[in-house]
Amino acid sequence: GGAKLGFQLLDKLGLGSTVIVAHSAGAGVALQAARSQPHRVKGLVLICPAVYVESPLAGATFETYLNLLYTRTMLNIPGVNLNYIRKELNKAKSRVENNQDLGFFDESKVTDEIVYGYTRPMQTHDWDVGSVLQYQSFDIQPPELLEGLDIPILIIQGKQDKTVPTSAVKKLHAAFNGRSQYIELDECGHLPMDEIPARLESAMLPFIERVLQTSESTKASAPADVQRPVVREQQTVAPSSSTSTSKTMVDI
Repeated sequence: GGAKLGFQLLDKLGLGSTVIVAHSAGAGVALQAARSQPHRVKGLVLICPAVYVESPLAGATFETYLNLLYTRTMLNIPGVNLNYIRKELNKAKSRVENNQDLGFFDESKVTDEIVYGYTRPMQTHDWDVGSVLQYQSFDIQPPELLEGLDIPILIIQGKQDKTVPTSAVKKLHAAFNGRSQYIELDECGHLPMDEIPARLESAMLPFIERVLQTSESTKASAPADVQRPVVREQQTVAPSSSTSTSKTMVDI
């Protein structure tokens, strides 16, 4: 799957281990990678992660359940699933081209280049087959599968994200039981790397640098039986300033 391909890319680049940065559904792939080869993953940055520790349909209406049942049925019938996904993703493509479905908080920031970037994958060979496989692989991540991850984790969420609800992301953060850091970016939707790239970079680079420095110093000098502090931090970053408010707790 995606995790295996990711490690093959690291091999091609000559990287033994690194910090993985993943967005949306890619967060699930990053978690799979960290579980399958933990010695190669120094830390995770999960941006607007579409990773659910409980059903996203909790509290949903009966109509929503019926729509989900219909969609899952269509995606699991050979032949029918390809026609279904082509139809639905062509609808999505049309919405994107009309700036109606890109997940921005401020739609005035959507450029032609961004629209082209999000519609280009549909020009590749077998894009429909890949899309069916992606949707079929979606699953709920049981909290117990998250407990074995003994690496630093940063979760960054757009406060106005309509694609992945902030409430679901906070539940994921809680499922790590104090082993993750959570930063919420105000005036930001589901695509902070396109909508507010400078603020996203400011939010994640200090974490990445700290993880890499800690990893190198630990290799060089720390005894194997020394347990490093686990930092639990929650931040809200204001859109008009590079400053942030934070509350930090350190468990030894």
